[in-house]
Amino acid sequence: MAKRKTSESVKKMRLIILGLSVALIAAVVLATWFTLSRESENGGISWNVTSTTETSDKIAGEPDETTTAANGSDTQLTTGADGLPYNKSGSDVYGEWNGKYNTGEVIVKMDEKGKWCAYVRDQKVKDCTGVYVNEFGWWFIRNGEVDFDYSGIAGNNVGKWYISKGQVDFDWSGAYTPPGSDHHYTVVEGSVVRESQG
Repeated sequence: MAKRKTSESVKKMRLIILGLSVALIAAVVLATWFTLSRESENGGISWNVTSTTETSDKIAGEPDETTTAANGSDTQLTTGADGLPYNKSGSDVYGEWNGKYNTGEVIVKMDEKGKWCAYVRDQKVKDCTGVYVNEFGWWFIRNGEVDFDYSGIAGNNVGKWYISKGQVDFDWSGAYTPPGSDHHYTVVEGSVVRESQG
């Protein structure tokens, strides 16, 4: 009888230890996932790297100049370093993918200056614009660099995506119309599933 009680208490102890081990592993995995997702969402350690940028070496999408609109109104038109219209509140100017590189060809990684850039076969490329991937998420690349200021629609060879501050927002679903545009997009979990004009 005493032997049986001992083996039952040992079994219970083993179950408790196993349960605690599983809970501890789950907590570590969850904490790691939460930290990585917060870093990719909010900038985290890597995204907070600052650098002095010369005018000739502006980050992708950094506003370059602001001019008064041709109609003489108070409307301000901002152009980016590449001369294309730039609007932090969102657009669809990059919705049509330029076809230069497929998603599998491009790796998004940090360069020696602390900027997140597009690499093809270990070579940094500047002629790359579209949505590309790394282990932290899907990113909007503009002229070879992640544009953390861009929000709107951007495309790649897989489809069109809703971008929020440079990253595809897979949690966002809804109707989206860029400011001043007659294009209307229906977005489901970050992916454009329908679009219309007018």
